[in-house]
Amino acid sequence: MKTSRKIIFQLTAVMLLALQIACAKPASATKTMESASDSVSPAISALVATPEPTATPEPAETPETLEQLQADLATASSPLSTESRYAGGDYYYLMQGANYEMVLIRFSRSLESKVLYRGGLNMKFTVLNGTVYIEDGYRFNGLMQITRDGEESPISAIDPLGDSARSWYYATERYQYVLEPHNVSWGQIFRVPNDPADADANHFNTGDQNQARCLGLTDLEEHVYGFIPYNGFLYYSSKADGEEDFSLWRVLPDGSGREKVCGGLRGSKLCVDDDGRLYCMTTTSVHTDVSNAAYNAPGRQYLEPDGTLTAADYTAVYPIGEDAEYLYYDGGFMQVRVKNNGELLATKHENARGYRVSKATGEKDLTYGVSLYQYTPVGDYLFNHYDALMIPKTGGEPVALPGSKEIRLEIERYARVPSVLIDGEGSVKLELSGSITYAVYYLLYRSDDVTPGHEVRAVYLNHVNDGAMYFSPGNYVLKIARGDYWINDEEGFGESGAYSKSVATEMTAGVYTISESIASGFGSDSWGGLG
Repeated sequence: MKTSRKIIFQLTAVMLLALQIACAKPASATKTMESASDSVSPAISALVATPEPTATPEPAETPETLEQLQADLATASSPLSTESRYAGGDYYYLMQGANYEMVLIRFSRSLESKVLYRGGLNMKFTVLNGTVYIEDGYRFNGLMQITRDGEESPISAIDPLGDSARSWYYATERYQYVLEPHNVSWGQIFRVPNDPADADANHFNTGDQNQARCLGLTDLEEHVYGFIPYNGFLYYSSKADGEEDFSLWRVLPDGSGREKVCGGLRGSKLCVDDDGRLYCMTTTSVHTDVSNAAYNAPGRQYLEPDGTLTAADYTAVYPIGEDAEYLYYDGGFMQVRVKNNGELLATKHENARGYRVSKATGEKDLTYGVSLYQYTPVGDYLFNHYDALMIPKTGGEPVALPGSKEIRLEIERYARVPSVLIDGEGSVKLELSGSITYAVYYLLYRSDDVTPGHEVRAVYLNHVNDGAMYFSPGNYVLKIARGDYWINDEEGFGESGAYSKSVATEMTAGVYTISESIASGFGSDSWGGLG
């Protein structure tokens, strides 16, 4: 490392990260290094305080008629897992940020942007009449409601958390409909009122059939895999143990009964297409014309008016979305065709270009400069969620989504690493504590030479859980730097970082761990930087 610059500030003893290295024991034993710092891996619940509701409105009255309940379902929003949305003149989209988080951004038609919320990787959102509803088990149970002016208030807590990636939520202004997982793939549907008065409840008993709190719309014995509001009912897919195909059911919104629509579903996810038709999404593995490659071809089984299902069609070219005037296609990224022997074959189009088709004439009237395989029509644009890009529907080259530049810069900052990273082997193993909150840099020196640049081992943990060093027995000094993100080798984490150095310690063959301690300053010297 360079030594031309050093960080000149000193931390107080309570902020130092100290080490205590126990006497060596046989290799099968575990030794302990205790740190004097605050917690390296604090509890998630302590990271972000749950906002308190600013007001507790009176609970809305439960509709008494089936017609009212059906009307409520008919206006159910898209699922909270929707990644982008155009509503009320504003655009909303989720972008993966640095430090294992998702960022919800809103921008107007004038392209002015604002970060609305930061949450966990499994967070989901939807928008109803300008109000954003967020499900984020990383921060809280239930839903977070964010009004148009930015006021946050948690509503309708529910337990179990329901933050599984396999959970689905649909929100209306009065209720949330949730599939609570009871297994890695199936669960039970509940209806919970959006009532801020229940926000402080520790949990709902999901076995409670009290309509005012948590109404079970399906039985625990039913293995429900997916559901969707459609024509005033809740349609859901289920499969009993030992069955190969799924069945399609619908349940009356008041929970008074359910009926089987049909069997023979080849998949479990239910959707409504751009024409308002219910279908089951399914996939099948198809051989491609690329050697040793396969393609999971999407297919659809539509629900016919007589209650039967169409056969799954994997060769149809489905639009990626539509608006009032056009249908948009990805350009044939993968095209599936039926060979003479009846087998399916997929062909990849390397130079495919997306296009749109006029609904009025049925003709292709515009071809885009890129494949629209990852794009979704949203308002006046086509959004690429993976790359945070957008293209005007009227054509042009992809540009960065408003508000995404700052998040990209954060990602780049968190991705920086020191230039000195030294791996190795040995009979001594030092287990290193990482952190979701901070990056941690561990540098090991022989005690007779702690000169920067003479490191024996150097490990950098960039917001990960843990790591390890392996080295030969001897007398060592360990330096630790901790901070938000790495600046450079001269400045380290800057003056906001925390730095410490252990006393020289003899380490024999075995396993050592670094654990947390509320004590401070023992067995350590202050370290004013990387030099």
